[in-house]
Amino acid sequence: VAISSIFLKDYENSRPCSLPSQIDVITPFQVRIHDIRYSYSWQCILFAGIASLFLSSCFDGRTGWGTRDNRDQMQLLLTLLSAVIFTLDVIMRTIHDYHDGIDDERPASDGVVDLSRAAQHAQARKTRARRWKTPLLLMIFAVTVETYVKVMEEGKDYVWSGCLKPLVFFYASTKARDALTALYFVSRIVFRVIFIELFLLLSFAAMACHLYFDFDSFQDLPSSFLCYLTYRLLLLHQVYRYQCMRKIDLLHFSLCRS
Repeated sequence: VAISSIFLKDYENSRPCSLPSQIDVITPFQVRIHDIRYSYSWQCILFAGIASLFLSSCFDGRTGWGTRDNRDQMQLLLTLLSAVIFTLDVIMRTIHDYHDGIDDERPASDGVVDLSRAAQHAQARKTRARRWKTPLLLMIFAVTVETYVKVMEEGKDYVWSGCLKPLVFFYASTKARDALTALYFVSRIVFRVIFIELFLLLSFAAMACHLYFDFDSFQDLPSSFLCYLTYRLLLLHQVYRYQCMRKIDLLHFSLCRS
């Protein structure tokens, strides 16, 4: 019953299976780890770890929170608290990832229905979640060491490795990882469109060098390309400005009618 409820909760929360599909290899320890990691209490503790990690940055500098005597100690305490929380979470996630390898080594059966697409999608989500464990641990280690050095040495006001703290969102949030993946696929399409646009501008610039070589702007290929690129950017700016003004006029018209 406990194993069935775990599979049901994973399905309801749209997350990959946290336990191996082979029921005979599931142990009570795995069930207990799942109950702890996906419980509301641990989610609150994880949120507290994220909050303490970013609150520790408020003690940076000479104008940070607290007094001059306890500012560094409070920052180190909050950093150590977040480090312990995320280290425990990484350990529990590593236990799940280890048991995922059992499913990868399981031979396929002829009677099993082919669900390759669903299996590949679930495996891709698991791989994305595993990918952020190492960057998170490196970030936690760097922030903790630099904060400790700041406490021990005088004259150091800022923890510069704190700029890597947003990595924690990609580890803890599925939506952040999905957004990053979507941004990656969209950026590939955008870069292709920009490359084609620049290639067309270069082609027209080469033609202009032969047709309008008497003008100073088309004496060579770099000058001709810059001229076309500037004209293209100005044209896009005018089109964007016209669209914005049109939206403002429509909004003003709708407000006047109401």
